[in-house]
Amino acid sequence: MDETIDMVVIKQKQRYQVLLALWKATGGKELERVNFMEIAKNVGFGQETCKEILVYLTREGFFELRDFGGGVTLSHKAIVEIERSLTNPTEATEHFSTTVIQNFNAPVGAVQTGPNSTANVAQNFGSNLSEVMALIAQLREQLSSLPSDVRQDAMDLVEGLDEEVQKPSPSKGKIRALLGQLAISAGQTAATGAVTVLVDSIAKYLGLQ
Repeated sequence: MDETIDMVVIKQKQRYQVLLALWKATGGKELERVNFMEIAKNVGFGQETCKEILVYLTREGFFELRDFGGGVTLSHKAIVEIERSLTNPTEATEHFSTTVIQNFNAPVGAVQTGPNSTANVAQNFGSNLSEVMALIAQLREQLSSLPSDVRQDAMDLVEGLDEEVQKPSPSKGKIRALLGQLAISAGQTAATGAVTVLVDSIAKYLGLQ
């Protein structure tokens, strides 16, 4: 995938993940006030990423109300966008592509693109995928603090993990190897403990432990 397009997809994933978490926290209600930064950080993003997402969602009209204490209420537009993505995961919305929506939605059996097409999809991870993607996002945040001499290699491993778990037929052996390498990459740095916990959590969600 082109690097520019890949960057756009990553940003869409982050925005959708936070918006979905906000929707869940409000119970899908427009007048329910929730704390944006608290929820966004719980999803696994750092301060700067949270601020960037907040600005974008605000400018796109996803909030009916936003106060200085971090409280927000979702707009009718936001509720419609999320509900449409959840009920029609094979269709893009105004702001999110099907690739992004299907990463965080319930599993779909297959997407057929023509009248005579067929597809066989083995979704080994099912509804755990959204939790795994959230943990991978937290891994990125933790690994960003690694020393520069090991940071890039660790980030490459995370990208490999991200791509593998989203495949129709992911290789558990490859995922297990990537998780092991990530734990080693953290070494004896300040991030070691957090990375180990995240790696173990991902392995458990994917049935590798």
